[in-house]
Amino acid sequence: RGLSGGLWLLWDGDVDLNIVYVDAWIIHAKINEISSPCWYFSGIYGNNDFLTRKEQWQMMETLNPGNDHAWLCAGDFNDILYREEKRGGRPVYQWQCQPFADMIQNCELMDLEFVGSTFTWTNNQCFRTRVSKRLDRALCSSKWRETFESRTGETETEKDHLGLKLCGLEMLDARMWKELIEWNHKCFGNLDVKLKQLDRKLTECQEQQHRYVIPTEKQLIQEQSLLLEYEEVLKMKDTHWGQKARHD
Repeated sequence: RGLSGGLWLLWDGDVDLNIVYVDAWIIHAKINEISSPCWYFSGIYGNNDFLTRKEQWQMMETLNPGNDHAWLCAGDFNDILYREEKRGGRPVYQWQCQPFADMIQNCELMDLEFVGSTFTWTNNQCFRTRVSKRLDRALCSSKWRETFESRTGETETEKDHLGLKLCGLEMLDARMWKELIEWNHKCFGNLDVKLKQLDRKLTECQEQQHRYVIPTEKQLIQEQSLLLEYEEVLKMKDTHWGQKARHD
């Protein structure tokens, strides 16, 4: 599949992780931790085809470890729960969302709250040809939420997808955190600050758009300008990283 259309699950060598099931669209694993009960993770990449995706959701029901186990499912589901999770393009009917909604209900999963943009994918078009959707999300069982109650999701801006970052699964002590901040400041200076500022502006811009049935031309131009600026800063950061690697 080259560099697209596939799914990877990477983990630290110290983590006790066992792959339970894997195919082209789902990686289902069991994680054993000393500090907390074992839990399950399913990495998802939803197929573009409606019928194939429906089979995926049926497989998810088969993989369900049950209410007594903590279970987290996250990734690009390539599906939406409600019509309101899509803006622009062809209309979505509720029957198209139903298989996804049924899987979530049958597996007794809940949407993990996230902060950031309302939509996680866009076709990067302008004006009336622009389409935005919420395709990326994290779902968890009540047991997982109970075990890791302080965890939230956070969207991170990319070119067409907003990456989903799960916050709080790893903790740093005060010394490590201080060293990390100093290293980051030394390597990247104000680039990270600039990225955060742009991310905040993008979120505000997209939230304003969400209040309109059809976003205004001014709002779409502003969003496109912010996305281009964000991409330029990312390139600068990548260049800085490459220079540092050669220097080291």
